[in-house]
Amino acid sequence: MRPTPKQLALGLAGLVGLGLIFSSRSTSKLSSQKPIVKGPVKLTSHLSDTFFSSVDQMAEDFRARGANLTGEDFLGVFLSESGVKPSSRNVQGYGGLNGMGASERRNLGFTGTLDDWTSLSADQQLPYVRKFFEGNVRSFGGGSYSVLSDAGRLYLMNFTPAYLKKPDDFVIFRRGVPGYDQNTVIDTQKKGYIEVADMNRFLQQSLSRSPALWNELRMRLEQTRGNV
Repeated sequence: MRPTPKQLALGLAGLVGLGLIFSSRSTSKLSSQKPIVKGPVKLTSHLSDTFFSSVDQMAEDFRARGANLTGEDFLGVFLSESGVKPSSRNVQGYGGLNGMGASERRNLGFTGTLDDWTSLSADQQLPYVRKFFEGNVRSFGGGSYSVLSDAGRLYLMNFTPAYLKKPDDFVIFRRGVPGYDQNTVIDTQKKGYIEVADMNRFLQQSLSRSPALWNELRMRLEQTRGNV
């Protein structure tokens, strides 16, 4: 959850995603991985089957509009941002599945407090999150869902949506500015700057650090598809 980059991205716009496979130039498909290990549900007991089917339906709907995403891509972004915990929050007032701030929640029609927001279930938050993604495609992607070419581009909407249409090597922040200094973890290669391609690299690191959770999320998603 990163307040400063989001605020900076919106200001700039006002002036004008166990074997993870990622590439800064090609589509990353989080479903293209080692086989799922079946087992009991321990880490995702707070998530309903409806949540997983809704995530998969959202991905299907986005693909129908031109996106190149799967349900795994959405789950990977949520894991990286919040551990897929709707109760997740930070001291800056950002919280929920994808770490939205007060102004973002308000713009989506949610009038409650941060406590109210993080008290919602994942099922209850997901419609707002979907609306958030759709709004950013309209505002920063020119309405074309084809800009969502991989999980990294989806994650970019949580970070700096104003750069959705920028090339992978576009530099978002350099060392010495608040956007970089508050998000050095995104610079996984320690280059001294954060570029669009770092979104995929950061997702890879995040999911690799939580293999048990990531496996369980994939297992639950596949179960709702009726494939397990």
